[in-house]
Amino acid sequence: METNVNHAKRELAKNLRILAMDREKLENPDQDLWEGQAINLVEQYSAVLYQSFKEGSFESKQTKKTWSFWNAVFYCGTIYTTIGK
Repeated sequence: METNVNHAKRELAKNLRILAMDREKLENPDQDLWEGQAINLVEQYSAVLYQSFKEGSFESKQTKKTWSFWNAVFYCGTIYTTIGK
């Protein structure tokens, strides 16, 4: 399942690509029009990041790796053969 942050990141990239391909806005002598829309998209993404940070729901917490028995065995074996000798 995709998190809100990942979804917002993909939407930002998609919308910036669409904005960059819009020749009418790029060739417009008034650069504030294009820059304003780009800044607006980035601010929307920033709002999602801030909200996720406030809620503590970043994807790093959702994909937390667990320490299994075999990871512990491997770790102990590495320590024993490296330091124990």
